[in-house]
This record gives sequence, structure tokens and C-alpha cells, in this order.
Amino acid sequence: MIIKQRQFPHQLRQLEALHRRLPSHHPKLNLISEAAARKWSGYQGETSLDFHLDFLPPDQYLILKGLRLFDGKHFFQLDTVLVSRSFLVILEVKNISGYLTLDRDIHQLTRQTEGFADPVIQIDRQQQQLKQWVAETCEISLPVESFVLFTHPKVTLGFTHDRILKSEGVAYRLKNLMSRYSRPIISTKQMEKIARKMAAHHSDLQQDILLQYEIQAGDLVTGVYCENCAQNVRWYKKRWHCQACGTRRLTSHHQALQDYALLISPTISNREARSFLRVECAQIVKRLLINLGGNKLGANKNRTYEIPITKCR
Repeated sequence: MIIKQRQFPHQLRQLEALHRRLPSHHPKLNLISEAAARKWSGYQGETSLDFHLDFLPPDQYLILKGLRLFDGKHFFQLDTVLVSRSFLVILEVKNISGYLTLDRDIHQLTRQTEGFADPVIQIDRQQQQLKQWVAETCEISLPVESFVLFTHPKVTLGFTHDRILKSEGVAYRLKNLMSRYSRPIISTKQMEKIARKMAAHHSDLQQDILLQYEIQAGDLVTGVYCENCAQNVRWYKKRWHCQACGTRRLTSHHQALQDYALLISPTISNREARSFLRVECAQIVKRLLINLGGNKLGANKNRTYEIPITKCR
């Protein structure tokens, strides 16, 4: 049973918006593109694991996907957590292709000449943090196990490790854990209480993406893009018109305002919207902002409009 579904990463949405809004000559465009590609690859790996999780016995595990908790000092991110009556399991996903080796002496994962951090150190830390969080927040002590799962179909592991495997083997490893922890520690009701408390304490990562990459808001390209050909469009006769391909749409500004919310601020004034959308008429922009359906904050000249973030893609 799934308690918390996996969400499309907010940071990836920010990176995609930033990539759309940077001019082609910007010196950090390639950096943003590479960061978005890595984030997208990680998300694909996590969603590919979900296929294997579908085959787990629904009465044995409660599943939380994309969990971020606070241990009192630091936030820690968990790709997937399984809650059973006998133990907890952390599943950390790595979506890396190629032939991989692991040097346990220097704690380095290697693909040819490219080095990665030892993933076992990462799950050891996560295991300790989650065990402490459950003990303090749920007032119960449960064993915590953890595995690193490589999900890419073109990965070859040139080593063996009892906590590192390809994602296809996760059901088999969990079956072994069930045999080892055959005696339940908590009731089904307690199991669900712990899982729902984890979900309730989840905190989305919120970052100022412009500050993170040291990019000025003035560097961003403003305007509304055509959904068909990605060229700038203009508002004319109650529609957005694209002179390049002839497309006419009513809601093309939605994406532009989403970009504004992801990159600059979740609220916007009429003056700021006129500048970002490149529409001079205040009354037209007022109607566009009201029709978004977000909350209106303040009054008169100080009024701003909330930009609802669309969760799905």
C-alpha cells in the first residue's frame, strides 16, 4: 500500500524553467542543462523502481516515495522507504550506466575514469538518521535496513556487495529480510501510524535557484512562448498569437507565470506581470491574473496575485 506517492521533483521543474528563460549565449546555460539532465536521470531511475515495488505483497509493506525528513540538525532525503511490522527499509536509487567498480579502501565508486562517492556511506548515514527519527518521533525502536539499487538497464556491477544490487533483485532481498525478521514488533495499526507520521513530516525542498547558480533575475528572457514552436507570442483580440506558426491560444501565459513562480516569486503584482508577459494593458493583465484562480493578497496598488503551481506534468 502506497502512503506517499512520488512527485515530480520541484528542483527539476526549476531547472527546466531556468533553461527556458536563459538566453542562448548565457555562460551558465550548459551548466543548467547538465544539472537538469542529472536530475531527470535520477527521477527516471526512481520511477523505474516503482515497477518492481508494484509486485510487493500489499499487506506486508507500506510504501513512501520521495521522503524528506528533518532529524533535528539536518534534512535527509530518502528515495523510497518501506515500513513493515518488523523492520524499515531504505531503498536508494542510482541510475548510472556502464561498468562500475567499487574500491572499499578509498570508498569510491568508479566508471572508467569517472569517480562517484561510495553509496554505502550514504545509506549508512540515512539508516542512522531514520532510526533516530523513528525512535524520537514515533517513540519506538525498529530495525532499519538499507540497499543501493542500480536501475539503469545498461549497468554492469563489477563487484559484489550484500547491500548493493540491481533493482530486479529487490523483491528477492526483501523476501530474505522477511524470513530473518519473522517476528512482528508492532501491530498493523502502529505500522500505519508510523508511515502516516512520516508522510505528515515530509518537507519539500525549496531553494532559490537563481541564488544557487548566481544568476540575476535581469538575465532571464521575458515574454510568453508559443506552445507549438517556442517562439514569442503577443496578446491580440483576447488570444495569444504566434506570428511564426500561426498558433492562437488562450492560456499560453500559464507557462510563463509558472516560470515566474518557480524562478522569482510565488506571487506577482500587475506591474510585474505586465513586464514579464510583455503586455502593456493593466486591465488585460488583471483579468489574466484573476483567471488563474490563485489568492489575491493586499489591496489596490499593493495587491499581488498568487500563482498556483501545477503539480502534475
